Amino acid sequence: MKGSKGNLILTGWYYPEYLAAAAAAYGGHYKGNADVLGVSKSDLAAMLDVVAGKYQNVDILGVGLTENLDHLAKVLKELAAKGVRTRWFSRNAIPSEFHEILQREGAAFSEVHVKDRENLLDVVADCLDGIDGKACTRLCPLVDAGVYEPREYADLGKLSLPEIWAGLFLAAGFAHRDHRDEQACGEVVKALWEGISVQPVLPPRFHQLMEDYRTEACNELIGKSKSLVALRARLALAARYEGANVLILGETGSGKQVVAEYIHSHSNRRNGPFVHYNCAYCGNADMLMDRLFGHVKGAFTGAVDEQKGLFDAANGGTLFLDEIGEANEMVQSMLLTVIETKKFTRVGGTKDVQVDVRLVCATNRDLQQMVLNFGDEERPQEGSTKGRRFRLDLYERLCDFPVRLDPLRDHLEDVRPLARHYWYQMTGGVQPTPRQIKDLMEFDYPGNVRELRSILKLGMTLYGDDPRKADFKAILADYRAFNDKLLTGLRARHAAEKGFGAKSEEWPENRDELLTRHAAKVFLKYGRKLSAAAKAADVAENTFRKFLEKAQKEGLV
Repeated sequence: MKGSKGNLILTGWYYPEYLAAAAAAYGGHYKGNADVLGVSKSDLAAMLDVVAGKYQNVDILGVGLTENLDHLAKVLKELAAKGVRTRWFSRNAIPSEFHEILQREGAAFSEVHVKDRENLLDVVADCLDGIDGKACTRLCPLVDAGVYEPREYADLGKLSLPEIWAGLFLAAGFAHRDHRDEQACGEVVKALWEGISVQPVLPPRFHQLMEDYRTEACNELIGKSKSLVALRARLALAARYEGANVLILGETGSGKQVVAEYIHSHSNRRNGPFVHYNCAYCGNADMLMDRLFGHVKGAFTGAVDEQKGLFDAANGGTLFLDEIGEANEMVQSMLLTVIETKKFTRVGGTKDVQVDVRLVCATNRDLQQMVLNFGDEERPQEGSTKGRRFRLDLYERLCDFPVRLDPLRDHLEDVRPLARHYWYQMTGGVQPTPRQIKDLMEFDYPGNVRELRSILKLGMTLYGDDPRKADFKAILADYRAFNDKLLTGLRARHAAEKGFGAKSEEWPENRDELLTRHAAKVFLKYGRKLSAAAKAADVAENTFRKFLEKAQKEGLV
């Protein structure tokens, strides 16, 4: 990333249309005098931070504004102070919650270009000079070529030119998402505008992109354990029967979003949008209603125009609602209506909006207990299922096809392929040594796959100059010491949720081990109060303490 050209185009990579719009801006407006990089919404703020002193003009095309919003607002303010012009192009208006943050920080994009139309390419063409209709005519067939299964790229000679470009779009996106390769998207964008022929022989770089996509794209659920094999088989059924809503249950960090994307990408809806939203992002029910369903002009103070919501964005595809347990009863009622009628009403509106959306929802909460809570009047407790309520009729409709994810500690053999996959990505092609793999497999990962990735990132931070020297035995020792209270608490929570072996065959035959587990269970039940727990167990405090100390060493409390 030289930055000598002074102009930078940051493009989303999820849809081919984004890259085509970036190509129009690159060749038509900047006449090839710009750098082009792919960027995710989660990385946008960090990327702008990096390029702050290298470019005078930064155009952002088709990148969502739903993550790291506080950081993004501060970066925009700093860029403005340095005289950098930032232009944002999208088919959708800036989210209302980001408007509030921008106002609070005194920040803004230099220019915002939004048109009420489907085609982002048209938005860019309307707002940037130098892009003529002929250019858009040339690019449109490549955008509309469609999406193909990776296996269909096995024989490139049988594909048409538009089909090959569609494959390159997808391969570039895959490289960005799975290998953190921001350059791939830019290379495809430039080649698209410059008209490089990719048939019958692909340039080596593009050929490698296509081959990586063809061989790896269907293997994003990494692992070969019985647990993963069974999960893939179940997800194949979920993808096939797209009329069924899916409810994914699993601990934090166990890969619920990856599973939702897998279902979408293997279903007949894969040509449609995949829209992900975390219901915990919104601070109250009104905000979540607005985010999901949009609002009409005048619905509330500040509603100067009609705003579409997530159901509009996901029309024809899949809407993945993470942390569905955070939705309150008003939102639950509206979701039930949408599921039953395929219609909804915008906030403040009276007109029904028809949609075709498949719902995939996920939570790490005990939804069944929340359903049982529905008759109670107790107020919800923050961070707890206690007092939280969930409608039985909505639960039944979301749970057409339930999927439960096993925690990583139950299939630790998958640490090996997971570590190899992520380490290869992070290091730019360095394979972990057998010693590193052995050390990584000696931890139980109560934070699941996300925790494994965090430990690998820590290894890169400490040993980035020579990743093969990363000492994960020492790294994990420091990690355990620093996070002792957290790890102990997570293990206790997992043990309590599992019921300490509800199945008789899980109870140990050894007397001391049995009493150790029982002491841990009673200790947690009585709020970690030693005297109360010992009294409930009808044993002397010293005796109870002996078994409790053993339980603590085993990570049960």
